[in-house]
Amino acid sequence: MIASANDRPNVQKAVVVFTTKDELCSYQQQTMKKLEVKLTAADNNPCAVASRIIESGSILLTVGMKFDGALYFPQLNLGSQCFKLNFDENFSYDFLNAMCKANCYCLQPYVQYKRDETCVEYGECLYVHQGSMSHDVAKDTCLDYQGTLVDVFSADKEAFITETVLEIQTPHLVSGSWLALEATNGVYQWNGENITPNDYTNWAPSQPQMTNGNCVAFEPKRGWISKSCDDLFETSHFVCQKKSCVTLFTTAISRHSLQ
Repeated sequence: MIASANDRPNVQKAVVVFTTKDELCSYQQQTMKKLEVKLTAADNNPCAVASRIIESGSILLTVGMKFDGALYFPQLNLGSQCFKLNFDENFSYDFLNAMCKANCYCLQPYVQYKRDETCVEYGECLYVHQGSMSHDVAKDTCLDYQGTLVDVFSADKEAFITETVLEIQTPHLVSGSWLALEATNGVYQWNGENITPNDYTNWAPSQPQMTNGNCVAFEPKRGWISKSCDDLFETSHFVCQKKSCVTLFTTAISRHSLQ
């Protein structure tokens, strides 16, 4: 019923479950890896139902409650990672936080930059384009998607792009990807903003070499390398980036927030 709902089809669906009962769901892992358990439509076990909700792409938020002098909140392992709350003195704030996160997401084929192990989400959506193009054509293509070429303000984001976006989704793109970094009058800029000595960089040995061009491509096994911006024969794959949303509880990245 949830998956087939027609109201606001492009909006993240969320289900909230209040319970006083332990539900360990021992077969569910603490990571976001795909479940290996085979479920049937007739299986109405709470853990099985929860799995179907999560696998459909919906958020399952669980709220543990305790009544009648209970000393502890129930142990729950049937909800979505980072959406497990207790009905305690912080519930109002935590629930608002969770709802904001549930409503700040990326429509496919975009992937949200986030870290499930720390429950940190950033207001950025990344999309691996399947084509290999010159820098200027790639840049214009991202603009057509209301985005920009991807920026890299931290080692963590670079690792996310490599591990989550390039290697897992599109293995053949590991060879390289254009970045939004571009030299103007001898100064490198991220989308028009000058980089500073404190900014994260990952230049390959003997790079940058502006004599090779003012644009930059990221090669995971080497680092950042200088390339021509307008040479139609100098092509790389690329990742487009755009904002998901900006709320009180979603981290919007700038290079200043990482210093």
